Amino acid sequence: MDSREYIDGYIARARAAQAEFEKMSQEQVDKAVQTIGKVVYENAQYFAEIAVEETGMGNVEDKCAKNKQKAGIVWNNLRNKKSRGILETDEKTGITTVAKPMGVVAAITPCTNPIVTPMSNSMFALKCGNAIIITPHHKSVKCSTKVVEMMNEALAELGYPENLIQILDEHSRENTKNLISSADVVVATGGAGMVNAAYSSGRPALGVGAGNVQCIIDEGYDFKEAVPKIIKGRSYDNGIICSAEQSVICPEADFENILKEVEANGAVIVRDKDGLEKIASMMESLRKGESPFPDTDRLIDYSIPVEAEHGFGLLPASNVLKYIFKDGSWLAVRPSGTEPKIKIYYSMTGKDRKQALDRLEEVRSLITEALGL
Repeated sequence: MDSREYIDGYIARARAAQAEFEKMSQEQVDKAVQTIGKVVYENAQYFAEIAVEETGMGNVEDKCAKNKQKAGIVWNNLRNKKSRGILETDEKTGITTVAKPMGVVAAITPCTNPIVTPMSNSMFALKCGNAIIITPHHKSVKCSTKVVEMMNEALAELGYPENLIQILDEHSRENTKNLISSADVVVATGGAGMVNAAYSSGRPALGVGAGNVQCIIDEGYDFKEAVPKIIKGRSYDNGIICSAEQSVICPEADFENILKEVEANGAVIVRDKDGLEKIASMMESLRKGESPFPDTDRLIDYSIPVEAEHGFGLLPASNVLKYIFKDGSWLAVRPSGTEPKIKIYYSMTGKDRKQALDRLEEVRSLITEALGL
């Protein structure tokens, strides 16, 4: 079977399921959405374990918490919101807004979030009366497929149409290309190349790529409150989530005190030239696709070992880190459980708020350039 015929089968099954689902009431729609979230919430630990086992990314404790939190957050955001029939009528303009499903949603999901993204995409799609077809990252096929299977089992027990949620069982760029050009709308979560492909599919598309979160600790702000939150945010799930802080810009007058607070919160500051040069050399090898370690070929996850000034840790492999070693920057290393994890912060100081904002734009530009956006 060629790729086009293979994808056409998925689209046909989705359209048949969506046509039946469109006849159901608002209450039935909401029950389906709630059921999807409930599956992930009640099996959060299991899904966290199989995600870490397959992808090698993140950690079970944080993924378990994220599975529960996101299932609850998404459901509470969608519950009690009307998505069937007439939504509102503007008496002044005479315009009536009527809910109409898009039809079939194609969703590209990442290996960094292989449980929550399929869950969330499915909840959003079904809330609006659509069917959804998911194409997972090739490094997370098993765990993403498992969560879809369990969501479908729960829906089937309640009598919902078969094939409302599907996931590709054969993975290739050609299959993904044909899927996103055949669906009615595309939702893409992943790298810049994948998001650009979604926007070039000829279909309406919503895409989100790599995160680019910059943080300013303003003059007079209590950095003893800010620093623990920054470290927690950066280290959550081993720093692979898009909302993790990537830089810290702070007043010059507070710089050393902030570093002391960083250390007081379990981090290590590496500023010696030899240590930074060693890490810079390693990261340059990773950017070129070369392994600086003979016993590993895992260049894109968060398990690359590196020796730091004060001990052993794990360094996230990212092509933006070539910019770390400029302008008095520093590296923060935060132990996590029994396996210390090195977390990256690009640190700059500013004489005042205007310079801090200027430097914020500088860091954004550097990272955007590094990501090829």
